[in-house]
Amino acid sequence: VQAVTVHATNNYFVTASLDGTWCFYELSSGTCLTQVSDSSEGYTSAAFHPDGLILGTGTTDSLVKIWDVKSQVDNIFWI
Repeated sequence: VQAVTVHATNNYFVTASLDGTWCFYELSSGTCLTQVSDSSEGYTSAAFHPDGLILGTGTTDSLVKIWDVKSQVDNIFWI
């Protein structure tokens, strides 16, 4: 795990890992609700927008991906 970020509600958190996955957890139970394996390179960072609706992740191949938290779909845009 390279990064951990807590959702604005303090009910959830995300981990970003060098194995190319990020996981969305319920904070109270520590249960992984969703695991996304999307990057051929590892994830090095993650941060929620203050409204909690968008998640940004950074990868070792210099991509920043923006995710819709509810649907956990990327490609809102890549930087």
